[in-house]
Amino acid sequence: MQDRAQQLLAVTITLLVTAWVTVSLRCFVRLKLVKAFGIDDYLIVVSLLIFTCFCGSQLTGIHYGLGQHNRDLTAPNIIQAQKYRYLSELFYVLDTAFIKASVGFLLLRIMLNAASYYRATIIVSMAIMTVWTLVIWFYVLFQCRPISYAWDMSSGKGKCITYDGISKATYSFSAMDILFDWLFALLPIPMLWDVKLTIQMKASLFAILGLGVFASISTIIRLKYTTAFNDSDDILYSIEQAELWTLTEMGIGIFTASLATLRPLVGHFRIRGFSSGSRDRSNRPTARSGYFQSYDLGYIQNTANAGKTTTTTHRRTMSDGHTSVESILDHGKGNISKRTDVEVTYEARDLEAAT
Repeated sequence: MQDRAQQLLAVTITLLVTAWVTVSLRCFVRLKLVKAFGIDDYLIVVSLLIFTCFCGSQLTGIHYGLGQHNRDLTAPNIIQAQKYRYLSELFYVLDTAFIKASVGFLLLRIMLNAASYYRATIIVSMAIMTVWTLVIWFYVLFQCRPISYAWDMSSGKGKCITYDGISKATYSFSAMDILFDWLFALLPIPMLWDVKLTIQMKASLFAILGLGVFASISTIIRLKYTTAFNDSDDILYSIEQAELWTLTEMGIGIFTASLATLRPLVGHFRIRGFSSGSRDRSNRPTARSGYFQSYDLGYIQNTANAGKTTTTTHRRTMSDGHTSVESILDHGKGNISKRTDVEVTYEARDLEAAT
C-alpha cells in the first residue's frame, strides 16, 4: 500500500471514531442531562450516518487501490476503486448540507426570541443551501451517461461532463459551503452581544460557535487539489489529497457542531477547574457565599414565558444537620436553561452562636 493510501486510511479511521464519540456525547447530553433532543440533534445524527457511509466508501476504495498509482493496480480494481470514489462524492455533497442545517437549527433554538432579521437570515440561508445542494447532488449523480460510465469506461459507449463543468460545480458548491460556515460562525456575535453575560462567558460562547470556521479552512485547502480531477490517467493517486481534505472538512464539521452542545458535561462530571458551578473548598471551615450562572448551549429557556421563574429548593444536609443550598431553575424543554445557584456555609461556632 502506497504512503498516500496509508495516510488516507489513518485519517479516515481517526475522524470516523472522533465523530462517533462526539455525537454520542451530544446525544447523552440532550437525552439524559438536559432532556431536550431537538431538530438540530436529529440532523447531526443523520449527518453522522452519512459520514459513516462516506468513510465506508473511502475504506472500500482504499482496499481496491484509492491512493495508489494506476500502474500498480489491475483493471478490475481500478474500476471498483473509481466506483467507491464516485459514491463518496455523493455522500460528501449530501452530508455537508445536513451539517450546516444542524448548525442553523442550533442557532435558531439558542435565540428563540432573537430579532426577526437574524432568524430570517438563518432560515433563508438554509433554504438556499438545501436547493443548491440538491442541484449539485443531481449534477454529480448524472455527470456521466450511463451512470456506470463514471467508473467503468471500458465499453467506450458513454459520455461524461467535461473537467471544466466539474470544476465549476466544485467551486460553486465550495463557495456556498465557505459562505455559510462563516455566516453561522459570525452571526452569533450580534445575536448574543446584548445578552447579560460576563465578557469571559461571551468570549467562550463566540469561540465555541465560531469553530465552524475551521471546517471552511479545510474547504479552501481542498480547492487547491481539485485539479486532480483532470488527471484521468492516474486519478486514484492524484485525487488522494482532495479526498483527504474532503474527509477533514466533514469530520471537523461534525465535531465542531457537536462540541457546542457539550458544556453540560462539565458540570455533570464536575471537572475540577472547568465547571462554572464548582467551588474549591479548603480544609478549614469558612463563612462564604458563592454565586454562578451556567449558560449551556441548546438549553437556555428563551420563550414568551421566560419571565416566569420556577423555584426549586434542594436541601443538602451538612455534617451539623443544617441545610444550605438553594437553586433556582428555569428549564425549558428543547431550549437553553439558565441556572443560578446560591450557596452559603457557616462555621460550626457561628451556627452555635445563632441558636
